Amino acid sequence: MAADRATADFVVVGVDEVIREDLYAVGNSVDVRGTIDGDLIAFSGSEVRIGGLVTGDVIAVTGSVVIDGIVEGSVRATAASVSVSGMVARDLVVVAGSTEIPGSVERDLLVWGWSLNLAGTVDGFVWGQTVGTVRISGDIGRDFEMTVGKLEVLEGTSVVGDLGYKAPDPATVEEGTEVGGQLIQREPTRQNIRLRAVVLVGAILGILLFMAGGLALFWITPRALHDAIESVRFRWWAAAVTGLLLLPLPAVVPAAIAA
Repeated sequence: MAADRATADFVVVGVDEVIREDLYAVGNSVDVRGTIDGDLIAFSGSEVRIGGLVTGDVIAVTGSVVIDGIVEGSVRATAASVSVSGMVARDLVVVAGSTEIPGSVERDLLVWGWSLNLAGTVDGFVWGQTVGTVRISGDIGRDFEMTVGKLEVLEGTSVVGDLGYKAPDPATVEEGTEVGGQLIQREPTRQNIRLRAVVLVGAILGILLFMAGGLALFWITPRALHDAIESVRFRWWAAAVTGLLLLPLPAVVPAAIAA
């Protein structure tokens, strides 16, 4: 068995289609409606949607991740938004602006980003950090431990372990919630450390998107690399000027994302 690859504006795995190996997909959007019997590694400009079955892990760098099917492995994603209304059978690790989980994660959830809305089920731990609001109205099978801007624990929430959080203000806890352990508020991390964490996440996100864009460009247009080499060989002065003009971008883009 060897990995397969697909490059197109829209990469679609049909409802009745079965790919019996890992799939590397690059496109404006990646839509899995059938079955991938292996891992999915996807780089997409707009969306990665999994409405079918992936028996292995999913690694995605894209604008939006939507899982309303089943992933039997773990999911690791960097995106503007992540939504899981289906099932992730192992861990879910995301760096995202917003994360919505009305579905289920059968092991641990790790989130870094702006906001989290957990209305479904996480059987393991919930860890991470958000700048904005974390809203819980589902079930957590073990401990919850996050640094948040604001925490809202809504009616119907069930936490088997401790509910610990770092926030500037006490959490809003509605009646009808169940916490098996302790409800613990800790002092928030000092501002300079928080800012460094946000800048670090922004830098990582910028580098990943930069790499994904380059990979997608050369994969979608195979002659691009050849043309670039020819340009450097025969028009080195133009390439040098272009490079100097673009040189600040790797520093400016992560700073803009962090801001």
